[in-house]
Amino acid sequence: PEASVVVLKAAVTLPVVALPVAAGEPVAKGTVLVELKLEKIERELRQLQKDLRTIQAEKRNQASNKEVQRGGGSTLSQGPSRGVETDLAIQEADAMRDMLEVQTRLSIAEPRAPEDGYPVRNFYAAGAEAKRRKPLVSFVAATQTALTVTLEEGAAADFPPGAEVTVTSGADAALRFRATVVSSAA
Repeated sequence: PEASVVVLKAAVTLPVVALPVAAGEPVAKGTVLVELKLEKIERELRQLQKDLRTIQAEKRNQASNKEVQRGGGSTLSQGPSRGVETDLAIQEADAMRDMLEVQTRLSIAEPRAPEDGYPVRNFYAAGAEAKRRKPLVSFVAATQTALTVTLEEGAAADFPPGAEVTVTSGADAALRFRATVVSSAA
């Protein structure tokens, strides 16, 4: 076959919960190929959201206090207040940046089929811990897979158009594909 195997690597170190798709099983673009335990990242995101709400509440409180001081004719210096406002603005920007980074990690944690195709090999079993930047699953795009088979005389009758077949590699038994016969000629 003329095909290019793509190795998808783990974006984060997390335990493998399940392998919802068997090697050689056809999948649509976007299908989750390996389910990971995401609770750690989800917990981190919830904490960052809580921190951001706290900072924003403090900013509102500072703004409210500033309005009260103005309305009451206070002659207090605005110097320290501006420093606090600046610190809170920086903290808010940092919290938003951290939240975006965690949201991105969460969105890319579980590898998805980059296009219609077939997972070829899972590098981890359910229960194992997938390591960041290490191979997680290999994948072949369906659009890149074409196979021409030459059979002994008379054997083509065993493979009529529409027949479902499994193609294996003599070099690597893990390379197995399900296919449909498109045409056969004697």
